[in-house]
Order: sequence, then C-alpha cells, then structure tokens
Amino acid sequence: MRRYSVTEIEFWEECRYRWEQRYVKKYYQPEGKKGAALMSGIAIAEGLEAGILAGGMLPIAQHRAEEWLLEHDGERFVRGAKEALKAVPQWIWDMKYGIPEDKLEPVYADHTDGQWHSVTEFSEGDDYIKLVGRPDLWSANEDTLLVVEFKSTSAAKSKAKQKIDGYNWAVQPYAYAFMLKDTYPELEHLTTYVQHVLVTTRGELFEGPKKLIGAKAMQQWRNDVLTNADQIGKIENNRHFGVLCGYCEFQDACAVYRAGQDPQPIIDMNFKRRT
Repeated sequence: MRRYSVTEIEFWEECRYRWEQRYVKKYYQPEGKKGAALMSGIAIAEGLEAGILAGGMLPIAQHRAEEWLLEHDGERFVRGAKEALKAVPQWIWDMKYGIPEDKLEPVYADHTDGQWHSVTEFSEGDDYIKLVGRPDLWSANEDTLLVVEFKSTSAAKSKAKQKIDGYNWAVQPYAYAFMLKDTYPELEHLTTYVQHVLVTTRGELFEGPKKLIGAKAMQQWRNDVLTNADQIGKIENNRHFGVLCGYCEFQDACAVYRAGQDPQPIIDMNFKRRT
C-alpha cells in the first residue's frame, strides 16, 4: 500500500525540488525558523477551526490564534492574525454544517478500464494508493457540497491578489472534493463546488470564484491526481519557477542553486531533518 498526502502530490506536480527536500530528505523548519507567513497561517487556521466549532464565534477564534502564537513565541504576529480573522467572510462563520479539518483516507485501485476507482476492501499488501488529506473547510446540505480552501498571507494587496489567482488552479480542493465523495457515499448525488478564500494580516479579504465540478470533471480530477501519485519517484526532476515560488520555504536555497552555487549550507542553517 502506497500512502500519499494531497500536499505531497501537489508538491511533486509543481516542483520536485521542493518535494525532494520535504518528502525524501525530510527537511522541516524548526521552531524559531518559521517565518511570519507560516506562523500566522498556523495560528489563523487554529483560530478558524475553534471559531467555527464554537458556532461562528470570532472572539473565540481570535483568542485561540493568540493563545497558539504565545505558546510558540509568536507574540509579534498576534495583531496580524486577529486582523486576518476579522476579514473572514460572514458566510463562513454562518455555515450551519461547516466541518473543518476532517481527515480523509480513501484507497484507490487502477482497474483494467484505465480509470482509478475507490475500493473499500483491501489489505496493506495490495499495490493500491491511499490518499490522505484534511480539507480546510467543507459543508453540505440537501443539494450542494462546497469545499473551501482557506489561505492567509501577509503580502500586500497586489501580491495577495496575484496569489489567489495562482491558488485558483491548485490541486488540493478538487482532490478533497472527490475524496469526500469517495469517503461518504451520501454525498455522491450532491452538486459540487470548490472555492478559495484568502485573508491578509492587514484585514483584507479575497474570494476566488465558486467553481462547479461536474461528474465527468470529478472523474478526470480523480484520474489525474492518482496518476500523478502513481508516478511519484519514477520520473526526472522538473525544477521550474513560477508565481508561487516566492512563498516557498526553500526559495533562498533555490536562488543559490540558480546562481550556480551549492544550496546545502543554506538548508543546513535553516532546516532540521527528520530521522
């Protein structure tokens, strides 16, 4: 059984250098090395979940974000996190059936028809693929399934707009949409939408378009994501540079590499390695 997170598949597809550092060499940013964006992002996500579970309570969300930052020596990021949470649109707080951070682990097999299908009967020795992921937020009613990918940034307005335009093409919410339907059969008949929401530590809100995913598109996303997962580690590096590279934790190492130098000293200075 091969196990991949949705994030790992996205890294593999977008930049195999970043994938290699995170998932093969297992580098991570230790406490004290996490930048403002990562620290604020984690705190905002913690606050969002606490606020939603409390019934849409902004004060509880802000309290949880502040609590997390104080626990992790991030006092300087508290104000920005609170401002970002204030920018969360009311329709998210009002989600009656909003379910944050629901862990999904469906298993898939590639059948002879060339399509990937979810399976419910398997053993750990099967050459199947288990997808693992936690959608930021999803909700369902009698007609509609909505998957929300929630992001935060400390970037200025123009760069934040550029960032959400890039996120609109990200794999994650589409993968979570079919994973939800493959995990919960009662969702199968629902019309499905995905949407990105971005808030800034300056209190600004950017909402991406709500995108419909039809049944054929859903199967296409399933096939594409699972095919990419099936190729992990089997083909050459695709190191390239794009709009989101400026938000990557390995951007300094990449800049050194592009200059024809050895990036390892930068990595050793800023990262630790899981054993």
